[in-house]
Amino acid sequence: VKYPLDLSLMTDSAIEAMCTEWMRSRFANEKYRVCYQIIRTGGNFADVDILGANNQNKIVAAQVSNTFDINLVRKKIDKLNSFSSDERIMFSMVHRPDLEKIDGCRNIFIGDVWDDFYSDSYYKVMLERLVAL
Repeated sequence: VKYPLDLSLMTDSAIEAMCTEWMRSRFANEKYRVCYQIIRTGGNFADVDILGANNQNKIVAAQVSNTFDINLVRKKIDKLNSFSSDERIMFSMVHRPDLEKIDGCRNIFIGDVWDDFYSDSYYKVMLERLVAL
């Protein structure tokens, strides 16, 4: 049975992979765009899922949390902010366009990442493959 392609079908690890690829893609603002990773996605640190460097060799740290809970997101941002990096991103299911930054940390709605990739025929194939995992 082939289901419609939908973000709700993604596992947490697939969402982490999607966010990592988004940070490498043309969709990411240049200061957040990762040229290379320093750690394996989602494995090395409790408070950082993605750690890499941008084209200025500045460290970019990101946390991916598949949650709608703004209070949990704020706690995770507090922990992320204590991590030594030049730029910080929080990917979550909290859709608050009014909260583009929370305590200096870029807040990105996971649904927007999905939409960016879904609108691109090349990356849409990646989404199909991630959903199948």
